[in-house]
Amino acid sequence: MNFVERVLLLRDSSDIKTFTLSCDVLRDASHVSAWISAAVRRNVQQLYIGLYDFRKPFSLPHSLFTCMTLRELELEMPCILKLPPTICFTNLKTLNFSYVTFTKEHSTEKLFSGLPVLEELELQNCNWVNLKVVSISAPKLLSIRIVEDREDQNDENGCQVMISGVSLNYFRYVGEFYNEYHVHNSPSLVEASVLASWYNKRKRHIAHHMYMLLTGFSSVKKLTLAFYAVEVLTYAVEVVELLPHMPIFNNLEYLVLESVNLNSVALLKILQKSPRLKTMVFSELNCIKSMDYEGDEEDAICCKDFAQESSGLGQNGHNFSHHCKGT
Repeated sequence: MNFVERVLLLRDSSDIKTFTLSCDVLRDASHVSAWISAAVRRNVQQLYIGLYDFRKPFSLPHSLFTCMTLRELELEMPCILKLPPTICFTNLKTLNFSYVTFTKEHSTEKLFSGLPVLEELELQNCNWVNLKVVSISAPKLLSIRIVEDREDQNDENGCQVMISGVSLNYFRYVGEFYNEYHVHNSPSLVEASVLASWYNKRKRHIAHHMYMLLTGFSSVKKLTLAFYAVEVLTYAVEVVELLPHMPIFNNLEYLVLESVNLNSVALLKILQKSPRLKTMVFSELNCIKSMDYEGDEEDAICCKDFAQESSGLGQNGHNFSHHCKGT
């Protein structure tokens, strides 16, 4: 600790480009806050913070949230993030939150609307507690990645997370849909990936959230659906009633499927709603591989007939592909 104090607080006034801090806070919250403040005063550009084992309430220094030189921020902090009244990251382009808990709707809204040049956002196992709706809106946002795999991280009914960005072109979700995510006003979205898993006791809940997320993917060109993301739509009775209203994927050309049931009603509906689909890839079936077939004849006939009957795939030079395992 004394060494850190000497380096940060007693050094000259030259700038710090990159600052990484990973430690147990214990009862040294004031020292940790002082170190972060010192990096901010030195015009830090890249800041990586991992704080653990809190023995009392902790607050990040307010100056961090108005740092004009900060371009990249990674924050892993398994506790409540206390946000100041003023938030404005004027030059922040990359933001990564891990295990952070958000509890105040107004301040959380200010945080995710005060990112005028943000390009990349990643949320890993973040908690939305006492929040009904959160909006994430950044005009320059290019990609967003969301991971949530802990059941105890949110309120029972979850939170509606509204995501919009006119420049957004990539979306990835991994988890069990403890919250409901909506993508809207994102005409530039060209690639999306959903790796979802589910349990019988929550399948209807997950299916509804899955359906609501798909409604925002009408502009995507490449779509990856894995880990029962398709099957759960079929098995949930309430959502089957929504399937006829599945959005049309007008621009979808490349569809990747994993762990999928070829008899899935939901898959059939997705294919019927994809008029421009050119290539479909199965990663866990012995079907057909582009150019060179590596499955058996019976599987080939089954998969090819399914594709042709559902959407015309395999005709007019379209590809029906399979990444074979163990070949």
